[in-house]
Amino acid sequence: MRLHEITEAMIELQNIADNDELDDEILRDTFEGLDGAFEDKADQWARFIKDEEAEIDAIDNEIDRLKAKKERKQKTVDKMRTNLGGYMRAANKTKFKTVLYNFGFRKSQAVEIVNEEELPEWAFIPQPAKVSKTEIKEHLKAGETVPGAKLVENESLQIK
Repeated sequence: MRLHEITEAMIELQNIADNDELDDEILRDTFEGLDGAFEDKADQWARFIKDEEAEIDAIDNEIDRLKAKKERKQKTVDKMRTNLGGYMRAANKTKFKTVLYNFGFRKSQAVEIVNEEELPEWAFIPQPAKVSKTEIKEHLKAGETVPGAKLVENESLQIK
């Protein structure tokens, strides 16, 4: 039986028990059997959940490892590019071709902010206000009323 089928059978059995249609001993034995089957299925679900959580953690760790590897490689590339450019300028070879690549410098423009406080107001992009749920929670827990917000209690399944 599947977990939802066991649950439905347990609910049906409870309804029968409420109506006193069966002998108490038969009811108790049947319910114990269903209860054991339910717990076995719950164990199977918990094993699956735990395996999935472990895989999620492994994926997160691999993502972190790959991000760190990417950053190291990017630093190496940036350093090599800077060094190659310096060597080219020192050798007065600012533009040349080889069999595989073309080398040269390209000019570009970028804005450098020297002092942000001196910038005119139009230079700033207005940002929408963000709601601080942490701040609201503190006020609500202190017994204050916060219009537009309420403290709700949630329940989540824990498997230990």
